[in-house]
Amino acid sequence: MNFYLRFHDVMRRGLAAFAALVAISPAFVNAAPGDFDPTFGSGIGKVLQPIGALYDEARGLTALPGGQWLVHGVCSIELPAGPNSYCLARFNADGSLDASYGNSGIVLGTLNAFGRKSESVSRSLVRLPDGKVVIAMSCNTGSSTPNLLCLVRHHPDGSRDTSFGTNGLGLLSFGGVSQYVVDSVAQTDGKIVVAVFCESTAATPLYYACIARFNADGSVDNDYGDGGIKISQFGLWPQPIAIALDAQGRALLGISCRDSQAAPWRFCVFRYTTAGQLDTTFATNGRFAAQPGFGSNSAVGALLVQRDGKIVIAGRCKASALVVDEFCMMRLLPNGVVDNDIGAAGLLWTSGSARGSEVTAASVLPNGQYLLAGKCYPNPSSFESDFCMMRVNENGSLDSTFGVSGVKRAVIGTASDRLTGIGITATGQYLLSGDCETGSTYAFCLAQFDGGPTTYRACSLDLDGDGRYTATIDGIIAQRIMNGIVGNAAVAGLSFPNGATRTNWAGIRHFLITQCAMSLPQ
Repeated sequence: MNFYLRFHDVMRRGLAAFAALVAISPAFVNAAPGDFDPTFGSGIGKVLQPIGALYDEARGLTALPGGQWLVHGVCSIELPAGPNSYCLARFNADGSLDASYGNSGIVLGTLNAFGRKSESVSRSLVRLPDGKVVIAMSCNTGSSTPNLLCLVRHHPDGSRDTSFGTNGLGLLSFGGVSQYVVDSVAQTDGKIVVAVFCESTAATPLYYACIARFNADGSVDNDYGDGGIKISQFGLWPQPIAIALDAQGRALLGISCRDSQAAPWRFCVFRYTTAGQLDTTFATNGRFAAQPGFGSNSAVGALLVQRDGKIVIAGRCKASALVVDEFCMMRLLPNGVVDNDIGAAGLLWTSGSARGSEVTAASVLPNGQYLLAGKCYPNPSSFESDFCMMRVNENGSLDSTFGVSGVKRAVIGTASDRLTGIGITATGQYLLSGDCETGSTYAFCLAQFDGGPTTYRACSLDLDGDGRYTATIDGIIAQRIMNGIVGNAAVAGLSFPNGATRTNWAGIRHFLITQCAMSLPQ
């Protein structure tokens, strides 16, 4: 066996024994998965960050190298209510703004220079392999003109890339159709695929699910769909919500759809070939449509493609017409057939909130569990919402070790909190983003939670986080803890190297608890 593999195996075995020795002390207490992470947000686990002058609406969260995060959305930059700006904010791993990005961590952008006005109806962002980001949005030249599809690209430092598209703007106009961006994804070749809700400008409008593709340079990919865009109709009012790519590069749209005004909303998924046409090998002629077996309306909130090709649809469902919406999900096989392993009718869980709950973001965890996140409505007399999470086992049961019986509800702002993004840190914490009410306005908000020892992939004897195992730092700390020395005494007298990311007892204790399943005192 390779020496380094043998060394790593020995270290892993040693750490397991180390954890067992420490855990036998009756003085040690367990951390609870789902608790606020005290290493984030100045010790309280959450951050509220105003961006614009009046209100901010976060639309998503993107992971960056080095543990940083980029939140994007729409912000008001003039009082009382406009104009609107697309906005970006880059946060460090501890929740502070990265002052080296944009203007003290913030970028506010408009399309005024192009004679366009960015709209607040939707936003989406993808990160490219070179670190640049592309923001997709709806735009127009005035209130009476149809919305167009506009893209801009920014450098890693936050400045706009004027080499993208035409003088910095990628633009797609499709006559007679107003376009509202809902989501986007980057292909491995740098092309950008955008999910769009389309509305005809006729007196009696028609509604469509649309998908468009741009080349890496910002020009429209005319070889995709029908001249760069594919318009699909299904039932009365298909509402695309999310987009994902499978391993073959085929795009899938998660859609809420219904057959008629009186019909209930259903979960729908369309799959497209790499050329932008409906993939007739998927479900029925490229379209999956099903009403989860709970008896009433359903709406898509998130779409995932697993590594095994299975497709997860999550959102909100009603058990009957007389009850509130709750978290729910269905899982499909790669060919678009319902996966009966977790139930042909799908799954629904009760949040315990008076006005119910809905999924707005989801993730597959490294150990195969699902993290569903969204909004809970605890107040029976209002629609003020809180951040809400459920952790679901691979077989569809709730993980009772997380939060309270698998459910975690968290208050972030002063009133209503609206969750739109989810991320998993390199060490297994759950980062949620959205916009939260702070008095009379809304601000970007982030909250980080302990994931608990659901997977040990990040567990190692690199206790100081500098990427190395050293006898002079890591070995001494480990030996001290095995001898019952904890707290500040465990790191007393040690000189941590410049690359260390954990240089005090609080950081090392948090790492061992969340990643190594250990139980340690303060």
